[in-house]
Amino acid sequence: MRNRRATENKLFRQSNELKKLEKEAGSNETIKEKYDKLKEEYDSAAAKYTPFNINFINIPHNFIMCIYSLYAFVGVLGVMMENNKTAPLHTLVCDPKKLQQKDMDYWFYTFYLSKYVEYFDTIFLIIKAKGIMPPANSQYFLHIYHHAVTAAIVWSCMHFQFSTSWTGPLTNSFVHILMYGYYFLTEANLIDRRLGGKFITPIQLIQFIFCLVLAVLETYSDVTTNGGCKTDYNVMLFMLINYFIFFAFFVKVYLDKKTERTRS
Repeated sequence: MRNRRATENKLFRQSNELKKLEKEAGSNETIKEKYDKLKEEYDSAAAKYTPFNINFINIPHNFIMCIYSLYAFVGVLGVMMENNKTAPLHTLVCDPKKLQQKDMDYWFYTFYLSKYVEYFDTIFLIIKAKGIMPPANSQYFLHIYHHAVTAAIVWSCMHFQFSTSWTGPLTNSFVHILMYGYYFLTEANLIDRRLGGKFITPIQLIQFIFCLVLAVLETYSDVTTNGGCKTDYNVMLFMLINYFIFFAFFVKVYLDKKTERTRS
């Protein structure tokens, strides 16, 4: 596996170098010669390299996670609609009595457990010998970091006062319906893999903007009402830092994918 990973990283670096040289080549014979030599080396290595195929596990996993995400989204939304029949609208942002979390324990806990099931996504990347750390691939690093902290985020929402804790299970389960559905269809070769960068990543960005805005509104409400929301600021700081990190990395991934599509 170590040799496979080394080959994968080498091919990734060469691919990026070829894209740079292709832009700079033009009428420069020296750069063009360097490009041709590297292209020949890359094509030869790529022809001999066969990615490790684990679709027999990957495809069912993505399908199950897509169905679970639909189940969680419908469940969380249903409980929230029921709670909002009696809970004032402002409790969506400032909820000291946790009215929005009534009957939500089951959904929070199963959502929390699902974050550990998602670790299989990371395991699949390692088995496929993907370059998961920078500078090999910032997208895969985001993937690793995101999976490493999301369980802690959900756990914090379950155990500490955080009025906008509902935003995570609701928005994340919705995004994961689309994301795992997309993974399932691409691994089964039913749709174009490039659609992810065009549609899935922007939706993920909207999710983080939404969560960030609601968290900031909760902070503002708590400050202006003299602690009336009873927000735990250790949790709030933890959330805001990670939301900003997620947002920054997703923006970078989106721009990288957009640049790659423009070149191809």
